[in-house]
Amino acid sequence: MGLDDTPGISNTFATCGELPKYKLDRSDSIEIENGNRAYRAIAQRNFDGVTTPGQKGGYIESERNLSQSGEAWVYDNAVVSGNAVVSGNASVMDRAEVSGDALVSGSAQVSGMAVVTGHAEVTDHAVIDENAHVSGNAKIFGYGNVSLDGRVSGNAEVGDTRIVIQQEVSGDTKLYGDVLHQLDYKP
Repeated sequence: MGLDDTPGISNTFATCGELPKYKLDRSDSIEIENGNRAYRAIAQRNFDGVTTPGQKGGYIESERNLSQSGEAWVYDNAVVSGNAVVSGNASVMDRAEVSGDALVSGSAQVSGMAVVTGHAEVTDHAVIDENAHVSGNAKIFGYGNVSLDGRVSGNAEVGDTRIVIQQEVSGDTKLYGDVLHQLDYKP
């Protein structure tokens, strides 16, 4: 039985003749918003030095959510849905959710129970973790980090090595530089 003949598994080739990075296991799914389903990604080849063939990834609603090229991967029980895209060398892991028209690219990481939604963009080496929430048209880039219960929304931008912890940033706010923003944060 060839790859295209495996029941319940869908395939898309990254380039002609190249083994796809992953398949969707349609027998392992979860219900997501609006009654839609997301399916477990199964690695088909080595692509990031860590992921091995047969390794189970997280859940994606369709193959448009996770690029077949690059080293991007959805791990654990993370979910990517809607028109959201994970590409480049980005990773979404743990129980994080990426949805709407959001983009996670470059070497960005979304983890913990973080949520990225709307038209938000998380790029470069940015990190969104813990219970952070990035939404609207927000852009997190460079080495920007949104952690704990940090909230970034609207047209706000967080870049360079800015860290937002337990703080809300919204509207047209732009944060750049090396300052730690915190509210009752104790290491």
